[in-house]
Amino acid sequence: MYIEGKHRYFVNNKGKDTDDLKDDFGLVDLTHIDIYSGLKEKMGNDHRDKMWFKYNGTDYLLKSTIALEDTIGNYCSYGEIIMEEACKLLHMPAAHYELVKYNDKNGELKEGVISESFVGDKSKITTLFDVSVDKIDLYDNSDITDYNIVIDCLYNYLKEDKNNDLSEEKIDEIILNFKKQLMDDIVFCAVDNHSQNYGLITEDNKIKNIAPSYDREAILMLDMDIDTLLDIADNEDLFYDMINSQCSRILPLDKIDDYPENEPWKPMMAVLLEDERLCDYYYNEILSLDMEQIFENIKKRKIYLDDDLKRISKLAFESRIKQINKEFLPKIEKNITSYNEREA
Repeated sequence: MYIEGKHRYFVNNKGKDTDDLKDDFGLVDLTHIDIYSGLKEKMGNDHRDKMWFKYNGTDYLLKSTIALEDTIGNYCSYGEIIMEEACKLLHMPAAHYELVKYNDKNGELKEGVISESFVGDKSKITTLFDVSVDKIDLYDNSDITDYNIVIDCLYNYLKEDKNNDLSEEKIDEIILNFKKQLMDDIVFCAVDNHSQNYGLITEDNKIKNIAPSYDREAILMLDMDIDTLLDIADNEDLFYDMINSQCSRILPLDKIDDYPENEPWKPMMAVLLEDERLCDYYYNEILSLDMEQIFENIKKRKIYLDDDLKRISKLAFESRIKQINKEFLPKIEKNITSYNEREA
């Protein structure tokens, strides 16, 4: 279920839209609900709530804001909202999130995000980790996964699935969409995009497409504590260097030594841009993104963004775009010219 348009209902609220449950800051108020009575699966830890619960027959994922000791917090929950709205403008699928406030099991007021499950009774998600677990060799005992292995495993899985009999054209479409998600994650400096945060949606045992983008709270350095983030943002050179160091967790390990160690996103971007269709996607879709439009769309959802959050998000996005253009724009423009000449 790809979320677009009208907001989903989170609770049985006599027909009211979720907008009517929002406070002045855009947080859906769940404080009147005992979410623990419908607890299905707890995945969090002592520092954070993360759990699936059922309410009125519907499954929801609740994630509290990441707790950072001795800080005023971070903007990570807003990362989900920003990424969702960016994906809409890029015509890419994304899970739908809302900011929430709720009472935890100790009665303490917490904030976070909630998302309706995008799979139903007849559908499921198969992650890229599931597809490639037997082949994955984590790089240098880290959580970095080799892009080449993931792509090979994904292709073989799609090709060999007896329930589907997918055409080469459909397989190519699915893999291209996965590559677009990878590119989106580079552009938005996603650092938690490991292989379990990508997947395939299956309905009635038949693969339909990639799963929507999900679990993208750690983008644009918004998972960093706010005080530190503001200090870094006041130093233009330091902020630029910090953005340059933000790295995806899926990388082409055979290319990792081709670029400086402090610019770890570049090998993945270089490989993606070998596909002229992705050059076209970057040039005509991503470069058209406007953070001010994203902020305006979030405002229409009655969600408040403070000025520091908007300034940092915009600065981080524009810094990464500047880095990509500096390194790759001539190659992108050349590939697009060749692509358009063949298509003409």
